[in-house]
Amino acid sequence: MIVPKTTEETVVDCCYTITTDEYNKRIRIDDYSGNVETVMLAAETKTMQLNGEKLIVKAKQTEIDFFLSNGYVLEGIVEHYFLGQPMYFMCKF
Repeated sequence: MIVPKTTEETVVDCCYTITTDEYNKRIRIDDYSGNVETVMLAAETKTMQLNGEKLIVKAKQTEIDFFLSNGYVLEGIVEHYFLGQPMYFMCKF
């Protein structure tokens, strides 16, 4: 059985925690800081490299419009996740 793997990665102007689930062909960004566009591009590149079928980002409320305008869909909300603020599951297939 292939077990999901979580790592922390840093690129030019951001860092993020990424979980790769090769069995289910999913990539998930659990946490990130810095330039959200750089995070998105790095995650999308990793998803293509691993032949992933679904990219999931745990997004903050202030970034919903950014993800929606880049082809993501809202798949769920968890209230009080970010220090009392909601977290949005933004997904791209």
